[in-house]
Amino acid sequence: MRVGDLVAVQYPWEGDHPDPPNSVDPEVWVGLIIEIVDPLNPYAMDKMWCFKTASVHILNSHRDQIEVLNK
Repeated sequence: MRVGDLVAVQYPWEGDHPDPPNSVDPEVWVGLIIEIVDPLNPYAMDKMWCFKTASVHILNSHRDQIEVLNK
């Protein structure tokens, strides 16, 4: 994943739900990567500009399902 990539993200379910705990929210959020983790910058995070919400989403590559749609 690199800055400028078009990605689709699904987040895990939160709170009470009938599905198993490892299930993901069926809603897909699409956006552009605007920042990625940098080992030289301890404050950097994976961030996406979301088209649907017109806001920044902080991503967790260990938890969220991230699919790179276009590099």
